[in-house]
Amino acid sequence: MTPELMKKKPIMIRECLFTGSQQQGGIVVNLNTGLYYPMNKTAHDIWHAIDGKRTLGAIAAKIAKKYKVKKATVAKDVYNYVLFLGRARLIRWRR
Repeated sequence: MTPELMKKKPIMIRECLFTGSQQQGGIVVNLNTGLYYPMNKTAHDIWHAIDGKRTLGAIAAKIAKKYKVKKATVAKDVYNYVLFLGRARLIRWRR
């Protein structure tokens, strides 16, 4: 995880569908592949923070504030989860 990567802005692909709630988490489906991915509450919060405007660093700061932990504590987890979403082709990187 480098400072340059934390400045990147992920954005959801259009061909996905999310269902669920913040209290229980949810499921996101990649409509291109038909694969679905369950999400816990924290993953739900990360997913909904991905808007193409926030950087990975800003997303980590938002999650850290919500859960009252240090940004450095959650930054690696946010980074790894967003990379997973990228491998699942659920997000792309905004240019």
